[in-house]
Amino acid sequence: MRHITLCRHFCLSMIFHDIFHTCLSHGAGVIPNNLNGAVGGSVFFTTTVTPPEKPFLVVAWSFNSGSGDRNVITSTTSDVIGPGYENRITLDRSTGFLELRNLTMNDTGEYSTVVTPDGGELMSGACRLEIFISAASITEPPVTPVEGKPVNLTCDAAGPFFTREWRKDGSPVSPGSNIILHDNNRVLSFSPLKRTDSGEYSCTVSNPASSAEAKYKMTVNYGPENVKITGPNEIKVKQTLTLICFAESTPTATYIWMKNGAESHTNSAEFTKSQVELSDGGEYTCQAGNNITGRTVISDVHRLSVQGKKETLSAGAIAGITIACLLVVVAAVLGAKYYLRRKGK
Repeated sequence: MRHITLCRHFCLSMIFHDIFHTCLSHGAGVIPNNLNGAVGGSVFFTTTVTPPEKPFLVVAWSFNSGSGDRNVITSTTSDVIGPGYENRITLDRSTGFLELRNLTMNDTGEYSTVVTPDGGELMSGACRLEIFISAASITEPPVTPVEGKPVNLTCDAAGPFFTREWRKDGSPVSPGSNIILHDNNRVLSFSPLKRTDSGEYSCTVSNPASSAEAKYKMTVNYGPENVKITGPNEIKVKQTLTLICFAESTPTATYIWMKNGAESHTNSAEFTKSQVELSDGGEYTCQAGNNITGRTVISDVHRLSVQGKKETLSAGAIAGITIACLLVVVAAVLGAKYYLRRKGK
């Protein structure tokens, strides 16, 4: 019996092979539409077959990727499942519906079915399955982008695709003096990075079935440079002094102020001193730093001159001190006289 059954499967397969090549019309017959699927997803091949009163004698599905038909499943009194389809398919014998799971890129191709009723005419159909891109991603640089250093952005997607397009802030990216596209536009290289390369980059991958987009916002870190101090060079005693340190830097620079070479207690871009004294005059410098680029730059010297006289006593204060001194002297004289008189007695 086993020999007869195997022979029957072989003979049916040969018959179906001939039928697939003579009776099927693409996208027609009992399969109404072509299908799209995503890598890792599932598709359902539906048919227009009405469930019969008696079970179908045979329901068979085959697959052709361009190198000949392969059996997906041939279902008679038992099922013969083709290699690679175990645990990936479910067949409804009453309608011929077929579910195909865990799709891969290799599942792209033409699927054909033949349904043989008990006492009726053979029914057939075919459709094409295209596996589309399920997701796109841009691989970020392993290090923080810094001006003057090389950086690569890599665009990948699941599924077969024919084109990749890079855009920056919505406009197409074109190769330039420091920009190179290679590996079929998969890799966008910057060598070296410029600060003007900062922006939002998108990569669109597409095939005839669909497209997918991934985005990456790149911030190019640079500086500090052009460190400058702005503020007055002259100021009067008791006025308020404000000096501002500015540096071109991304991210914003950190600041350290120094007066006459000694570090002050101000660590912000603004140096403020109220009630300026003569001792506040001197040479001021500002050191700007960038924690990401690792650079530090010191500004040119900013010289400050404080105008005004040293504080002197007012006339009233002098008069008061003079009177106090006289009183002390008078008291001392009177005390001495009193002492001498007492001693003479």
